[in-house]
Amino acid sequence: INHPQGGIEWLAHRAKHFNAGDAAAMLSCSPHESRNALLKRVYLDMQKDVSDFVQAKVFDPGHLFERLARPIAEKVAAEDLYPVVGVLDGTLLSASFDGVPMDESFPWEHKRLNDELRAAFQSIEDGELPRSALPPHHRIQMEHQMIVADADRSLFMASEWTKDGELVEE
Repeated sequence: INHPQGGIEWLAHRAKHFNAGDAAAMLSCSPHESRNALLKRVYLDMQKDVSDFVQAKVFDPGHLFERLARPIAEKVAAEDLYPVVGVLDGTLLSASFDGVPMDESFPWEHKRLNDELRAAFQSIEDGELPRSALPPHHRIQMEHQMIVADADRSLFMASEWTKDGELVEE
């Protein structure tokens, strides 16, 4: 999809598709919630304006850290990674990838480091993080991205940076 992430066309696209970032919300519905009620809740949540505080304290640093972490991810992947939006052919499944290589063989996802992810990374063996170690809300997002990308692997990374762009922890 040729729409820059965060732009008006991208937001319109997201409103009409099942997106990787929304997959965890879809799993969180109660057993008694109908699919239509669930979709309505997810859709309405997506349409809510983000407060200036949340934008400044959560989304802006997350996007900055993702940009700062890209060179580290590219070194690990030994390939350049490009942010893109993809749709699985013939479906309404969509994903906004933090990065994919030119051959689109795997997605890269970056998250801000926190205690939950630090605990998950304790499970790394031989450079691999078992899928079961990743918190469920991140795991379902990654699984969704892998379906859209038709990939059998992904690169997941978390990092924390100072406001001046100094790496604190990865």
